[in-house]
Amino acid sequence: MFLRNQGGIVEAIECLQEAVRLSRSLGDLDFLASDLANLGVAYHLFGKLEAAKDCYAQSLEIALVLDDLSRRAMAQGYLAFAHFDEHEFLRAHSELTQALETARNSFGPSHDFTIKLQRKIVEVCKKLGGEKRSHLNIK
Repeated sequence: MFLRNQGGIVEAIECLQEAVRLSRSLGDLDFLASDLANLGVAYHLFGKLEAAKDCYAQSLEIALVLDDLSRRAMAQGYLAFAHFDEHEFLRAHSELTQALETARNSFGPSHDFTIKLQRKIVEVCKKLGGEKRSHLNIK
């Protein structure tokens, strides 16, 4: 089962890499931001966190250029999740805080993604422990 799922992710990565190439060649930033985010998710699932973070960061840059709050929130959130998975908890907290503010403004406070970000911030704070929590002014 694992190998079959792994093969599916490899195929998905190949298809998403092609989508990124096509979006770049067409100069379509909207599709490119989505394709990069999706490719990042595939890399993340495959355990290639550096490649995932690179895709998320590129997607975030495009979202900022397009002034697209929802894409920005998603890219920042995914980037934070990758930092969390690499045990980069301070960076995860920073990205999560920004993503949460953006998500609240874009999606609203009760949206599923906003709630997911809030829960991940709680996880990060638990990982940081008391000493580092005071550094972040977390009570």
